[in-house]
Amino acid sequence: MDFNTLTVDAIDIRGGDRFTHHGREWTALYVQRGWYRCAEIVTSTGTVWMTADRQVEVRRPVKPVARREIR
Repeated sequence: MDFNTLTVDAIDIRGGDRFTHHGREWTALYVQRGWYRCAEIVTSTGTVWMTADRQVEVRRPVKPVARREIR
């Protein structure tokens, strides 16, 4: 699987994005807004809380491009 690396705000993380927080790599399932400018990033192993406008470097999976046969 191929990944694009980009920098986004914590609240803009999508399901499937991989990111590092406190020296550990996490894979996001979904993100919801918590209280007081907080992003709750739910992963398969727990929840990560960050300030919603914090800049995070993520590895986002690239969707495979459908190839069409030309005849």
